[in-house]
Parts: sequence; C-alpha cells; structure tokens
Amino acid sequence: MAPTDTQTDTASYTITRKSYIIERLQQMAQTSVLINVAPTHSPNMGFMTTIVTVLTAKNLFAIDISKNEALNEALQASDELLFTTTLDGIAVRFKAQSLSAATLNGSAVFAIPIPDSLYWKQQRNSYRAPIPFARPLICIVQLSDSSMQRFPVLNISQTGFSFMDRDKLVKEEVEIGQILRKCRFSRPSAAADPFSDDDDPFSAKDVFSARICRLTEVSSDGRAQGLIVGLNFAETTRRFDMGIQNYLHELALEKKRKIELTRSDGALTGRFGRD
Repeated sequence: MAPTDTQTDTASYTITRKSYIIERLQQMAQTSVLINVAPTHSPNMGFMTTIVTVLTAKNLFAIDISKNEALNEALQASDELLFTTTLDGIAVRFKAQSLSAATLNGSAVFAIPIPDSLYWKQQRNSYRAPIPFARPLICIVQLSDSSMQRFPVLNISQTGFSFMDRDKLVKEEVEIGQILRKCRFSRPSAAADPFSDDDDPFSAKDVFSARICRLTEVSSDGRAQGLIVGLNFAETTRRFDMGIQNYLHELALEKKRKIELTRSDGALTGRFGRD
C-alpha cells in the first residue's frame, strides 16, 4: 500500500473480477505504458518495462526483461513483486508472487501470472462519462413528501453524477449543499446485467446519499426545458464504489468499440451508391 492511501481507499478501488483485470492489463499493453517493477520489500531495486501481451488462455501476461542480468536474476528470486504505473491520470498497482524467464516470438520476456486483484484509482477530478441513450440509467430519489421520483442520469464519474429534472420537481424542495438520501440507480432497459451480486451498484438494496453541488436551468427558444441537478456522492459502500468503477469501465469499452467501428469504415474501398 502506498503511504498516502488508507485501508478504506485501497479496498474501494481494488478490482477482483478476473475479466476486468484482464481488460485493464490489455489496455496497458495496447498503450505501452511504462510500468515500474520492483521487489515489494526493495522498491529501489526495480526497472521500467511494458506489458508485451496478455495470454488469457494461460492465465499469464508477459513483460520485457531488463538489460541487467543481475537484476533479472534478483527479480526472479524475489518472493513478491510490486507493479506500479499511471495510465491517463489513473493510479494503478498490483502484485505478483513470481515471474519466470520465457521466450515469446523469439524474444526474451518475463511471464507472470495474472493477478487476483488490481488497484485502479481515478482522480477526484475524473471525467464524467455520458450515459448512452440506448442504455439509460435512472436515478430514483425520495423527495420530502416521501414520494419516489425517477430522473434520467446524464453523466457519471467515480465521484458524482447529474440528472435531468424535466418537470423541475426538485426545484422547490432542494438547495445547493443539501444531501439527498436513500437514492438508488436503476437500468430498466438492461438486457443483461454485467455486474455480479458482489459489485452491482444498481440493485434495490444498494442505496446511497448524494450532495447537490449544482442546479442549472436549461432552456430553448426562451422557454424553460428543465433543470439539470449535479451531485457528488456523499455516503456510499465499498461494493457501490467498486460497482460504479466497473460500470465506468464498461462505458469506456463501449465507447472504444464505437470508435474502432467508425475507423474500420474508412478501410472500405470500391464504389457505393448510385452514380
């Protein structure tokens, strides 16, 4: 654990689902991000390297070896290794119990078992990801009269979100700084839930509190169209935090797939349509 981290912080941002760990390792491999590898108890005896590939079927990933033979031998003899890096402002670290010398496509590499857990923390000023129209997210809020109102979520991050109040139902009941309690998320159109029972932030039993930080009226042609309510998460559980992080990763992967699909259209050749 880094000196600036607390036990709660580490637990909240630690991923344990294998498929998400593999996806993040693949992301690091694709971007060739530099990773510091060092024995856990000798942090100064390490080197910078990159992930060459992730071998999912073998439950391994490969990294480039050091040019220092003595260092390579010391790393292989270590009981535990710490991997640390920063990817697009996200602090990443994980541990491995061992690494082994191997050959990949004729090149010398280290083969390491895919870790059982991985710390992945986005900074507090993290970008809020927009919610796709095809996969809406609903925030259910209890107002002062005990009625439960449903509002479409516009965007979300690890630290907060905003929703649209088209009828301005909350305008007369809330103010900046007020905390809304017993809120929860719902995905009415989700065909399949990618979250397990252990990290689903959208189940009825996972309620949270959020502090209102912004109220913005939106209008068109001089006519009021609704109210955008911006909130920061105030009281959440570890399971909720992990679930939101997994949801953000899911949104990022979907965005990446759409970008790749758009780029693939540029490879088409020939004549299309009528002359």
